[in-house]
Amino acid sequence: MREELEAVWAGLAEPPDEARPRAWWHWMDGNIDADGIRLDLEWLHGVGVRGVQMFDGGMGTPLVVPDKVEFGSAKWQEALHLAKATARRLGLEFAVATSPGWSAAGGPWVRPEDAMKKVVWSETVVTGGAVVEVALPPLPDAAGPFQDLPRWGNDPERDRFCQDWVTIAVPNGPAQHVLRPATVTASSPIDRPEGLTNGHHADVVVLPRDPDRPSSAWIEQGFASPVTVSAVTVGLPGPSGFGAAPPPHAVLEASEDGGAWTVVADLPASAVPVRTAAFPLVTAARFRLVLSGGTAADALPRLAAGVRLPPVLRRVSEFKVSQFALYPGGRIHQGELKAGFGAASDYYALDAY
Repeated sequence: MREELEAVWAGLAEPPDEARPRAWWHWMDGNIDADGIRLDLEWLHGVGVRGVQMFDGGMGTPLVVPDKVEFGSAKWQEALHLAKATARRLGLEFAVATSPGWSAAGGPWVRPEDAMKKVVWSETVVTGGAVVEVALPPLPDAAGPFQDLPRWGNDPERDRFCQDWVTIAVPNGPAQHVLRPATVTASSPIDRPEGLTNGHHADVVVLPRDPDRPSSAWIEQGFASPVTVSAVTVGLPGPSGFGAAPPPHAVLEASEDGGAWTVVADLPASAVPVRTAAFPLVTAARFRLVLSGGTAADALPRLAAGVRLPPVLRRVSEFKVSQFALYPGGRIHQGELKAGFGAASDYYALDAY
C-alpha cells in the first residue's frame, strides 16, 4: 500500500506531460514579435504547461510592437513557423484555432454571402385599399451589430452586403409613429438634431465627455403642447476595443416646464448599442435623455500589484447618440436584446412585456 501511495504522490508531484495543462495563447491585433514568441513559450514550458492553442484575435488592443503584423502576411507566416519550431524544441503541443478574430470559422477569405448575418429592415408607409406600386427603400448593408450601425474596425466601403428576404404588411397607426419635437436642445450645441428621429444609426450627435473623470450630458426634446409617451428608443454606439471607456448609462426624464424633472425610464448599458424601454403612459411637454459614464480605466479588470497598465487607453472625450426617439406606443421593452442582437446576462430577468 505504501508503494502505491508513493506512486500516486509521485504522479501528482511530477505529472506526465499528457496530464499537464494546455493554454490558450492569444496573438492580439498584430502584436507579434519573434522574441516575444520564444519568451512566451519558454516561460509556459517552465511553469509546467505542455501545450498551447494559438488564437489570433482582434479586440482593439493597443499596438506595443514597432509594426503591426497582419494576419496571413509573410511576416505572420514566419512568426507561425517560428512558434511551431520553438514548441517542437520545447516539447509543447502546438495547435491553431480555426479562425482569426472572435468568430467560430471566419476569416477574410469568407465571402459576404457565406458569412454570418443579421436581420435588417426598412419601412415604407403606404395607403391601402387598392393596388399599390412603390419602390422600397434600400436595406442597411453595413457589417455591424444593428441596422446601419457599422462594427468598429470594419472597412465601411468593403464590408457591405444585404439581400431581400421577406416583405411584411402590418396595420399602421399613430402609436407606431415617432413623435417630432418642436425644439431640440442639449448640454452643448449639436449638429443635425433631426437625425435623432430618422431611424438611422450611422450618423451620430456628439456631446463632450471628460476622458479623465466620470461625467454626464443631456439632450432635451420640447413639444408645443404636452404629448403622451409610452416608449423610447435610444442609440448609443459606445466606445469599443481593449481599454475603452464603458458605455454610458442612460435615463429618460420628463418635465412640465423644465424646472422639476421626473425619472420615467432607466436604460442600462447592454450588449446592443440600441436600447428600447417601454413604460406606463407619461404626458409632458419636455423629455430629457441624461447620459453618464466613467473613464477608460474603469473598464479594465483589477490588476495585481506590480502589473503594468497598457501603454495606451482609449480615452473617450465624447458621448455619441445616434437616436433619441419617443413613441406614444407600439414598442417592445428591451426588444433589441429579446431579438438576439446582443447577449443578455440573464434572459429570465428581462421584463415580459
